[in-house]
Amino acid sequence: PSGPPGREGVLGDAGLPGPVGPPGREGVRGRDGVKGDQGHPGPRGQEGPAGRPGVCTGCTSFAAQKLNSEGTVAPEGTDSDQDNVVIVGYTACDGSQERPCPICRDIFQTSPNATNGTYFIDPNGGSYEDAMQVHCYIIDTVEWTCIEPKQRQFTFDCSDKKRSSKSLLECSEETYFKYDVTHDSQLWSLASKAGTVRQKITYECNKAYPPFSFVGWDETEWDKFDNQECTNDKKRGSNGVNVYNLHSRVPMKFPIIDVRARAPSGSVSITIDDVCYC
Repeated sequence: PSGPPGREGVLGDAGLPGPVGPPGREGVRGRDGVKGDQGHPGPRGQEGPAGRPGVCTGCTSFAAQKLNSEGTVAPEGTDSDQDNVVIVGYTACDGSQERPCPICRDIFQTSPNATNGTYFIDPNGGSYEDAMQVHCYIIDTVEWTCIEPKQRQFTFDCSDKKRSSKSLLECSEETYFKYDVTHDSQLWSLASKAGTVRQKITYECNKAYPPFSFVGWDETEWDKFDNQECTNDKKRGSNGVNVYNLHSRVPMKFPIIDVRARAPSGSVSITIDDVCYC
């Protein structure tokens, strides 16, 4: 027979480390840390090139008459202290591409002999490289700055469209009426310098209703105007021409960029005139 169990032996030495096990699952992402302090300002950048000389608005007529081609007033005798006036860095605007004025009004005021015609203006200031060409007119002592549309005449055929009221541009590949400006900021700057704006739209109805509304540059809809029916014929299907002379004391609303009409099932022709600011 077996004898009784012996006493428990002494604990042996620890064995060698086993091999590294496989990586465990990715843990839950911890919370975002506290936002650190703002860093120190970076080094100052290099100085940019000098800007174009500005227009002198405080010059006396005496000084203005003596401006030479370099933009200074040359001394002329010693009879008056005004002979020593010097205008540094002044370049008078004249409506040329290199010396555009902010608006046509400035061209006529700085050049009394200027006539109606085409000039360059730079309403947003800065570099003259984005100056735009406009038409300048004086009508009854009022100076107008007029911008051409890039396309004057449009013909829309909405006969295959089934909506009751729509933008006429949906019947074409156009997105909005475009104008001959170098940059949108020029248009906004010009509008901010003006107090009145006007634009004429000619709408030729051909078996279609007249316009329901005109859409301005700021998306404002004009829906109250005369000539609600073509040739005053209340029946749908009449042919005729309506002329809409739109004007506002809020120049930011112009130019017109879209025309909307009720059930434009026939063809519609539209002629867009210049948009003019003063």
